[in-house]
Amino acid sequence: MNTYLVLLLILDGGCLLHIRKHRNPSVWYWVIVLLPILGVLLYWYEYIFRISAPARWIAGMRAAGKAKAYVRELEQQVAFNPSVYNRTALADAYTQLHWFDRALELYESCLEGIFSEDEALLQKSLAVHHLKGNHQKVVEYGELLKDSKGFKDSVERIGLAWSCFHLERHEDARAHFKEMDILCTNYLHRLEFVRFYEKMEELESAKKLLHILEQEFQSMPPHERILNAKIEEVLNHRLDRISQ
Repeated sequence: MNTYLVLLLILDGGCLLHIRKHRNPSVWYWVIVLLPILGVLLYWYEYIFRISAPARWIAGMRAAGKAKAYVRELEQQVAFNPSVYNRTALADAYTQLHWFDRALELYESCLEGIFSEDEALLQKSLAVHHLKGNHQKVVEYGELLKDSKGFKDSVERIGLAWSCFHLERHEDARAHFKEMDILCTNYLHRLEFVRFYEKMEELESAKKLLHILEQEFQSMPPHERILNAKIEEVLNHRLDRISQ
């Protein structure tokens, strides 16, 4: 057996042990077995050669500088032409920078005339109110969106469910989570449903839903599983924690 093959077997074996130890998505087993060289490189890049904390901090500072320059450009555009499109783009940028008060002022200023019932603007406003902890406002916006098909399985509806929970409207929160609990989809929504069960101290229901999600991921096509790898990581951590 030549040296190259021995080295490749060692690297493959190391990756397989790392997957098992850290409960990373098991689709990586197949990637490494079927693509021994490329699979190892991809796995090392994703899970071992992660960017160091200082490098992430520097990259974040650079990105923040670019973001603020972009915001200044958008502010100039709004000053020149305060259209709904320009104000919404600026509000989106404010939200990314966590300047929630400025974002809300712009979003809500757009909710007038023909845009007074615009679903996208209503959802954006609801989301920012949730981030600010304005739970009553979230519920008010949720009422305006209750007949919206686009809101039914949206991420923003997760925020509505949690706002109901924080207002001690637990059964309303449960109803929202139950409607979003659809097999083979809405994985993030259903993980939040698990967290709701935990908050309500309904641990058996939490375990049952976690195991259903685990089975769905195990039977998921490889390409779809890679796309949902981050969610599977969270799922595996939840499974570890709830089994202790």
